[in-house]
Amino acid sequence: KQDALNAFLSQNPIEMLDLTGETEEVLRRAIDKANLIHSHRDLVDQLLITSYDGIGYYTELNALCIETAQAFASDSPDPEVARRLTAYVWFVSAKEKRGIER
Repeated sequence: KQDALNAFLSQNPIEMLDLTGETEEVLRRAIDKANLIHSHRDLVDQLLITSYDGIGYYTELNALCIETAQAFASDSPDPEVARRLTAYVWFVSAKEKRGIER
């Protein structure tokens, strides 16, 4: 999926997506974090980081993805799109919080 996102962004640069500053900023942070996934997985595979840090990366990445979806919902000029994205954000947030509790 990361390759598909990078391919889309190579043909549709973020600057051309007509986003508000906040949405663009959170999207960039999420993409930057996601681009570290291969090096993070290498560290985990080699047991070079603690389990806390290993899991923490994914928790942060998930939070950024949720924040990005919420920013897109807030930016959407279409009320139906905004409503559906907000419902998705609530669902994924609840699922993520439940996962962290375990």
